Amino acid sequence: MELYLRKATQLDKKLIFDWANEAKTRNNSFHSEPILWEEHEAWFEKVLEAKDTFLFVCMDFMVPVGQIRVQLTSDRKGMISYSVEESHRGRGYGRTMLALLEKELIKNKLIGYTLIGETRPENEASGRAFLSQGYLRTEASKEKNCYCKEITAQHKETAEKNDTALQKREAKFEILRVLAMMMIIVLHYLSKGELLGNITDGMNRANCWFWFLEAACLVSVNVYVLISGYFLVNSRFSLGKLVNLWCRILFYSIGVSVVLVITGVVDYRSILNFYDLQFFCLPTINGHYWFATSYVIFYLLAPFLGKAAKAMKKKELKLLIFLLLIPFCFIKSILPVALPVDDLGNSFVWFICLFFIAAYIRLYGIAFFKTKWAGLAVYLMSVGGILLSILAAGSLVKQTGNYEYALTIPSNYNFFFVLTGSVGLFCAFLKMQFKNNILTGYLVRIAPYTFGVYLLHEHLLLRYEWPGWLWVSNIYGGYRVLHILFCTIFVLVIGILVDWIRSLIFTAIQKLIIFSLKIYYAKQEVWDYLIFGALATVVNWVVYIAFAYCFLAPFWQYHDTIREMTANVIAWIVAVLFAYWTNRTFVFHSSAKGTKAMLKEFSSFISARIFSFLVELGMFYIFVDWLEINDLISKLIISVVVIILNYIFSKLWIFKKKEK
Repeated sequence: MELYLRKATQLDKKLIFDWANEAKTRNNSFHSEPILWEEHEAWFEKVLEAKDTFLFVCMDFMVPVGQIRVQLTSDRKGMISYSVEESHRGRGYGRTMLALLEKELIKNKLIGYTLIGETRPENEASGRAFLSQGYLRTEASKEKNCYCKEITAQHKETAEKNDTALQKREAKFEILRVLAMMMIIVLHYLSKGELLGNITDGMNRANCWFWFLEAACLVSVNVYVLISGYFLVNSRFSLGKLVNLWCRILFYSIGVSVVLVITGVVDYRSILNFYDLQFFCLPTINGHYWFATSYVIFYLLAPFLGKAAKAMKKKELKLLIFLLLIPFCFIKSILPVALPVDDLGNSFVWFICLFFIAAYIRLYGIAFFKTKWAGLAVYLMSVGGILLSILAAGSLVKQTGNYEYALTIPSNYNFFFVLTGSVGLFCAFLKMQFKNNILTGYLVRIAPYTFGVYLLHEHLLLRYEWPGWLWVSNIYGGYRVLHILFCTIFVLVIGILVDWIRSLIFTAIQKLIIFSLKIYYAKQEVWDYLIFGALATVVNWVVYIAFAYCFLAPFWQYHDTIREMTANVIAWIVAVLFAYWTNRTFVFHSSAKGTKAMLKEFSSFISARIFSFLVELGMFYIFVDWLEINDLISKLIISVVVIILNYIFSKLWIFKKKEK
């Protein structure tokens, strides 16, 4: 989920105080002395009340990551100050906050103001953040650097472009990502269409080209993981990205199933069994998409692997890679039998091996691959090595009548020549430079949707159907190459269109969530009270039903009023204890400490609740006995009145903030 700004509230007072007193923040400030709580409290109250000052908290979903403030002056200037929470630094949040601030100012019709940011000369990170957003350095001295930018209506588009640019990678990697996905489609075209034939009879004119395509495309999955590892080695874990990835997988796993049932392509009765439903509802756990399952685990481990790779010396990292490849690549590539540790390159274990290889390339490079031609040469020789290995395996099985497992080894992603071909192709693209033209721009724009192509055409209900729909199993003679090209592009285009629609849906949902969160944070105390008040009501109801209809029923089976009133008292006691804890901790954030202060607070809370309880008992008696309304319906109506009464007491009396 993208970052967003919300206005600071009273509940952020302690949070911003802690950020302001963080050691590095104080060092980067013009006044490095620690801030006293009394000073901060007075300043914070003044800022919230001031009409010429905007104080925002930057949020990553529901996690606060920084704050930014702008103070407007009478001469149409805005003085900016911002800070990023310590654990979230180094992710470009400063640049993003500056861009989001511009949008907020434009939204509030504050066009024509000149924004000014002042930093200490040694605070280079903040200086780069200002410059990246179009600020000009207008003053530089030993004491401070000054950055200025005038806000106009046109800056809204500029800010949005800057946000996109922060997430944009180099064209060569995006083009390689598209190429890798096309290779994956070709692999599925060949395997699902059963076009490779029996290799024990050798390669003939009918299938030699199919085997060549198989050998050339086997590097695709490794290349995809190498791209991810190359960037993840210097990145940090993002819960938002993980949630987005998980939701994206679920969207296809469940969404495609629903669409196929609605359109009548699949009979819903054929998938209403535990075996199929677990694949659709828990795709990353039950292996609906083996690559997605391995990739999610790989992404979770990436931050730790990245720190480990950067902590090791060059020789140590090289030795680690060699030791990992011995059991997971080298040995399995020469022995014609299945090994217990061999995952065929389909698990997160092999992805970890690829991560360290990508990390080594990112951190140190490989001297042999000085030019793209060296990488392409290794890739082509590896393709030849795969083909020869396939022929050798076929010959071994034919001559001995055994070792059928050897036929599968050259097609594994952790086979030696598949690995060398993957590294060669990746390093070749690493050295390439692509001109900025229409084709390059198009490939870069569609690259983020390629993962959706995989999730669509490898869906459990589609993976064996689409080859038949596209007549993959038929023989077209000389037109086969054109048919392969057509099917690959067709599946790619359809997958990209579907994932583009998915991205629009996700964007709309994301905006709705952000809009809802802003409403929530604007009146957080009220919403928190309603949420925990509702939970307390649920506790009240559960306890009431348990005692009224289960525990007390044997004792007062024929005395409904006594049984119901007793159950109501017990439910009230449990709900009040729950309400006190949640109100004190999560709603009003009570600062009362010590036995005496807490007893006074608790007694006030109990007194208020006793009063509201007496109101509840009176209303309950009137509703149930006089008006003869159902007891559960009566509790529902009474609960609304009680929640309002309790909030008034809590806000104005029990948890009232003490003035200092």
